[in-house]
Amino acid sequence: MDELVEHERGLRINYDPLFNSLVPESWSGLTGGVGFQAGRIDAALAQTRLRWRPMPRAGTPIRFSLNQLDGCLRLDAWSSDFGLMPRAELESVLLATERVLVAAAPGDLPRARTPEVIGLESIMGMPDRILADSCWVDVADVQRLVEAAVAPAVAHVFAEVGGRPLVAHLTATATVRTPEQAHARCMAILADHPTAITPRQYVICDAAPSDPADPAGWPAPSATGSGRR
Repeated sequence: MDELVEHERGLRINYDPLFNSLVPESWSGLTGGVGFQAGRIDAALAQTRLRWRPMPRAGTPIRFSLNQLDGCLRLDAWSSDFGLMPRAELESVLLATERVLVAAAPGDLPRARTPEVIGLESIMGMPDRILADSCWVDVADVQRLVEAAVAPAVAHVFAEVGGRPLVAHLTATATVRTPEQAHARCMAILADHPTAITPRQYVICDAAPSDPADPAGWPAPSATGSGRR
């Protein structure tokens, strides 16, 4: 079922973000009536340590793991791509998590105070970022995905054409002549492009215009479609 949903939506599903689904177990002080103790929190803060460990093989560029609650909080943050998440930023996220936990220890943290407690700059979106299928996507990332998937075809991904988001125009090749073939090739390498999703529509033409970025310059297509079943 997961593979069918992935194929239809043109993205990779990963369940690692279910960090907050962790429920208190019987071995945890959270279920043993241990209350808020300000003195112990202050003492624990003085012992905060950041340790770097090798990244285990995983399909996610960023991952959190809660390893210990009682006595000492051990929270791991893993990054498999320092281009997306440099070491300094990964450390800042861990320390921001600590600040939130400390601020919320006496009681619920008001939503209005959360940005102040987190203390990190907001992520700035790219100028050509769009919302497609509930995902914020940088069109340039989709362009790189399509170029790699259908090479040596000429390809250009448009943010929107005729009200439809993420439309890929590409030239037909011996191996890619239908939207289904183009979509299958994109899905085959999507794991190597974790910040991209596949186009919503494929427009396949026999030739490319002198300016592939001009949607009006592409000739009448030989095939169009979503590439889904």
